[in-house]
Amino acid sequence: MQDTPRVNLASLLDAGLISENEKLIWGKSGSTITYRARILPEGRIETSDGKIHNSLSTAASHMNNGIATNGWRVWRLERSDLTLQEVRSTFLMMTKSSN
Repeated sequence: MQDTPRVNLASLLDAGLISENEKLIWGKSGSTITYRARILPEGRIETSDGKIHNSLSTAASHMNNGIATNGWRVWRLERSDLTLQEVRSTFLMMTKSSN
């Protein structure tokens, strides 16, 4: 059985699935608040308050008042409304089919 490769935002940037300065959104269920962030060139995330995060989950947890949050599931690409988890799945399918 083969392990699933580790995927980060830099992997998705390198594959051309997301772009530098790509806008991310997250609208919490049951709330009118929409959180915003953008992807930086090296695959880090800048949240709308100017803080820089090394992962989607730390950015999401920061915006969620420190509550642990799976950033892959909550952040969406503003241009397509796809979650980053869906984009990650596309990347994994691409890499699997190229092997």
